Amino acid sequence: MAVEERDEIRQRDGYGKIPWNCEQAQKDGYEWLWVNTCCIDKRSSAELSEAINSMYRWYYENAMHPPRCPRSMFSHCE
Repeated sequence: MAVEERDEIRQRDGYGKIPWNCEQAQKDGYEWLWVNTCCIDKRSSAELSEAINSMYRWYYENAMHPPRCPRSMFSHCE
């Protein structure tokens, strides 16, 4: 990715939460962080709609069938 593109992404409204959440996850002992909104181009209603529907479907399906994973990764896993 070009430096200019990376800099532009870092200026977007949603980007600021990523570094903060990474720091908080480390403080809480997590090794992984899930970010699902920073790459959605909200200027495109079609992309935004597709992203919302996709996220809803993913969360719905995973709420019905929670993953099995080490407790060190996600406190809500079985």
